[in-house]
Amino acid sequence: GVGKQGFQCQVCAFVVHKRCHEFVTFSCPGVEEVANIEDPRSKHRFKVHTYTSPTFCDHCGSLLYGLVHQGMKCGSCEMNVHKRCVRNVPCLCGLDHTEKRGRIHLKCQIEGESDLHVTVGEARNLIPMDPNGLSDPYVKLKLIPDPRNKQKTRTIRSTLNPTWNETFSLNMETGFNPDLDVHTPAPET
Repeated sequence: GVGKQGFQCQVCAFVVHKRCHEFVTFSCPGVEEVANIEDPRSKHRFKVHTYTSPTFCDHCGSLLYGLVHQGMKCGSCEMNVHKRCVRNVPCLCGLDHTEKRGRIHLKCQIEGESDLHVTVGEARNLIPMDPNGLSDPYVKLKLIPDPRNKQKTRTIRSTLNPTWNETFSLNMETGFNPDLDVHTPAPET
């Protein structure tokens, strides 16, 4: 788009969409009190890398320019950044701080030997599926391998943070050891 499309930190130059800034889960590495940076499990292993197609910095969002050795790539999480951005990248290697698919809150309770009660509470930070940058999310519940025992929440229009608060009862046969499959389908095209 044209114009201001998001926010950029004035200290570390991290960029984020306007609709996503509330979901950033780490502190700016430019401030003095940063979470345990000395933890070796969360440090990135950046090495100079040559890209064969246009690639953007995962930290500041700008193009990694040049013909060879355009940027740095983490050997573990494959994060791509400018050489100048390496010192500002938070030590979150291996952690999915972007929540690529969002999160859903479920409460599951087994009553007796055959009744499973599932409460579908809410979802947060879902991925946009519609051209307007939002989604029309719903949740399907089914017990595998029994395809007949399935239920669905209502569809909530135009949101990435739906709240359902719906409770479902699924009947399990005695001696049946099912897996619960929660599915948020892709949009129909």
